[in-house]
Amino acid sequence: MQLSFDEFCERLASTLELPRESLREDVSFIDDLLFNSLRLLMLAALFEDLDVDMPMELAWEIRTVGDAYEYYRGQQLAAAALGEAG
Repeated sequence: MQLSFDEFCERLASTLELPRESLREDVSFIDDLLFNSLRLLMLAALFEDLDVDMPMELAWEIRTVGDAYEYYRGQQLAAAALGEAG
């Protein structure tokens, strides 16, 4: 089952120990939330918990909360398509 944007943000807020209201689609991980390498590892851990593979080199390319959700959705859709094909 795919998470809604709000559900995704709830999980993200919990993982990163941030207030849920600080996470909007346009919020930048680097500029607004001042992410560093450790925080990006935490983001990668969240994706792993959601059964989504995210190579660390890709982590720096995910700029906003919206980007993270779109990546999550894309990976979920790809996994579902593979499941249907298999």
